Amino acid sequence: MAARKATAVDPVAKLEQELAVLKTKLAKARADQEASLAKSITKLSNEAKKAASDASKARAKLATARTKKTPTAAQKVAAARETVKVCVEKAANAKSEVATLKAELKELKIANKAANAIAKAESKELARIAKEKAAKEKAAAKKAAVKEKAAAKKAAAKEKAAAKKAATKTATTTTAETKTPAKRGPKPGAKRGPKPGAKRGPKPGAKRGPKPGAKRGPKPGAKRGPKPKTATAAVTTAPAAGTPPKKRRGRPPKVRPAE
Repeated sequence: MAARKATAVDPVAKLEQELAVLKTKLAKARADQEASLAKSITKLSNEAKKAASDASKARAKLATARTKKTPTAAQKVAAARETVKVCVEKAANAKSEVATLKAELKELKIANKAANAIAKAESKELARIAKEKAAKEKAAAKKAAVKEKAAAKKAAAKEKAAAKKAATKTATTTTAETKTPAKRGPKPGAKRGPKPGAKRGPKPGAKRGPKPGAKRGPKPGAKRGPKPKTATAAVTTAPAAGTPPKKRRGRPPKVRPAE
């Protein structure tokens, strides 16, 4: 795509360069033409002046020839008249050519002035466009630099946060490993059993209750009152079928005398 774009732009750039060279040549040719025309006008003006001077001299000779009364005076007068006629025609032609060249020079100057004004305006416009383009490119480059700087700053902040997070995680793991001791399990081949002096509780599934024939009642000297609730409730067993209900042991309830 870039190669195609470059190929498409190259002919235009080449033609623009050629056009700039041609414009320079054209301006130089116009200036040379104007200078050459001015030189031609100056030369023709000098020729016209010389022709006018020759015509004046011929008229003077003609007047002198007319005053002479010699046999050859008539011939001299005729020759002087012919010379005057030629000089007058030459001077008239020179003046006409000078007038034509002056008019042409005037038109050429007007055309050159207009062309120079157009070239100046075009150059000014091209300079303005180039200036705007340079300003846009500068602004775009500045914007891209700011964007790149912000992206780099953001990436650096992100990397810094990630590094900080990783460092915090590593520090937490190290602290946890330092504070929490490793659990020690039983050595292989060691016998497991209760430590000496340890209280042994009931085996799982054993029924708890009073032994047969044991007397139930308060111990001598013990305070009577409700017993505190224990964490474990006594396991009660339902009486077998056909067995009379057990009598309630302990003292009978007090009976208040009738008033």
